[in-house]
Amino acid sequence: MFTPSRLTLARKRRGKTLVDVAARIGVTAQSLSNIERGVQEPSLATLRALSSELRFPLSFFSRSDIELLDSSQVSFRARTRMTAKAREASLSSGVIAEEFYEWLESRYKTPDVQLPVIDPPADPEASAEHVRGAWSLGDTAPIVNMIHLLEAHGVAVFSLPPEYAEVDAFSFWRGSRPFVMLNTLKTAERSRFDAAHELGHLVMHGANGCGAGGRSLEKEANEFASAFLIPKAGLKQSTPKNLTTDRIISYKKKWKVSAMAMAYRLHQTGYLTDWIHRRMIVELGRLGFGKSEPEGISRESSLLLSKISESLRSRGSGIIHAARDLNIHPSDLNEIIFGIGVVSSNESEVSKSSSTGDDRKLRLIHSK
Repeated sequence: MFTPSRLTLARKRRGKTLVDVAARIGVTAQSLSNIERGVQEPSLATLRALSSELRFPLSFFSRSDIELLDSSQVSFRARTRMTAKAREASLSSGVIAEEFYEWLESRYKTPDVQLPVIDPPADPEASAEHVRGAWSLGDTAPIVNMIHLLEAHGVAVFSLPPEYAEVDAFSFWRGSRPFVMLNTLKTAERSRFDAAHELGHLVMHGANGCGAGGRSLEKEANEFASAFLIPKAGLKQSTPKNLTTDRIISYKKKWKVSAMAMAYRLHQTGYLTDWIHRRMIVELGRLGFGKSEPEGISRESSLLLSKISESLRSRGSGIIHAARDLNIHPSDLNEIIFGIGVVSSNESEVSKSSSTGDDRKLRLIHSK
C-alpha cells in the first residue's frame, strides 16, 4: 500500500520540488503531483526510483498516513532569512522527530509535561519569573543546562539537520506534547538562548500563538529568554555600578550566555547607559564576540536521548533498531538526536539499501 503523505514528507525533507524530483526520475511533474495527492497510484518502478532519489527506504512509503507540519503551527526563529526549502525541510525533520518520540513513548516512561500556564499572558519579565518559580529554580542562580531542564519538564528536544544552518530553532505542539528543534551549528551560548526563547513561545504564546504575531512575538520571546537566563535578582545580588568589558566577559561565563546577550541584559536592566552599551558592543565585537564566543562553554545535548541510547545498547540493541522500526536510515535519525550515534556506512551502501528498502548494512556506533 502506498501512502501519499509519506512521499510529500520525504520530498520536502530533501528540500526538493515536484519539478526537481519528476525530472530526476523521468516522469512528468503533473504525474508526480497526482501521486502525491493520491489521485494516481505509482508503479513499483516509480516507487523504487523515488526511494533512490529521496534516500528513504522503500518501506517508508507504505507506512501509515502522517500529518505534516504547517508553518502556521510552528514558532520559527530567523524567519526573514529562511528559504522556503529550508523551512519545509526543517518542518519535515520535526515530523520525523515526533514519530521517533512516539516510538520512545511506546517503550519508555517519558517525563510528563509540566509547563506553567500563563493565562492571561503576562509580560516577558513576569513570565520568566513565573516559570522559574514554578520549576523551583530560584531567582539568583544560572540555569545549569537548558536542554536537560526542558526535557525534565516534558519538552521533547531534538537537533536540526546541519545542512540548513539558516534555521536557528523552532517549536511546536503535537497534541499535549511540546517540541523544540535546535540548531547545533551555532555557539553553545546562542543555542542555550534559542532554547530559552522557544520556551518563552511555548509558555506565553501556546499552540495558538505559533506561526502568528511575527516580530512582536519574537521580541517577547527574546525578552523572556533574557530574563529567564539572567534574572534581575541575580544581577542585583552581584553586579557593581562600574562595569568594564572584562567584567561583562566574566559575567557571561557565569550566566552561560553570549557576551552580546549579557551586555543587552545589563543595558535592559539599567546597569549600562545607552552610550556605554553602544561602546561595549563595539569593544566586544573587536574582541571577536560578534560572530563567535571565545572561551565558550561546552555544548549541551540531550540527557533523555543519551540514556535511552545506553539502555538500548545494554539490551544488545541500538538506535539503528529505532530507525528500522521507523523505516528511515540511521543517518536521518542520528542528525536529529544530537549526534549521539555515528552511522558507519558509505553513500553506496545507503543508495543500495534505499532502493531495496533494506538497511541492514547500516550500523550505529556510539560516539565518545
